[in-house]
Amino acid sequence: MDMLARSGEGSVGARAKGLPEAGKDANDASVGNRIRMRREALGISQGRLGQELGVTFSQIQKYERGQNRISAGRLYQTATFLGVPVIHFFDGLQAPVEASTQGLGHSEDEVHKLAEAFASIPDSQLRSSLLALIWSLATGSTDTCSVPGSRIAQTS
Repeated sequence: MDMLARSGEGSVGARAKGLPEAGKDANDASVGNRIRMRREALGISQGRLGQELGVTFSQIQKYERGQNRISAGRLYQTATFLGVPVIHFFDGLQAPVEASTQGLGHSEDEVHKLAEAFASIPDSQLRSSLLALIWSLATGSTDTCSVPGSRIAQTS
């Protein structure tokens, strides 16, 4: 018997009082629901997805219900197998206030579309060049070495 069961935390009584289920988070449930929707749209069973990820179908059920949190690495595997960018699973989630685009002159939808399109470019060198172009347009600088995180070589 685990510690939660012995202590009574997460029990039916706690849920009956309107408290969230132990270990359940609205964001985890939303991500899990998006996994389920994509999996079902492709006609893939929970068992098949579980085989691909190296987990049981019951673990997939727990991810999809938001009972268990899916790790970043496993979410990446899931996105790859289901043919979508990782950001697909975060559709509908509210951005944290500090990461919000409000007041920056563009909508969250524009930023989301840009990120999704950028992530779908398979050529890493092309992505780097595109990032340098966007950076130069935004800052007025043609110095590709000033692009944050840039590995673009100068050709002078």
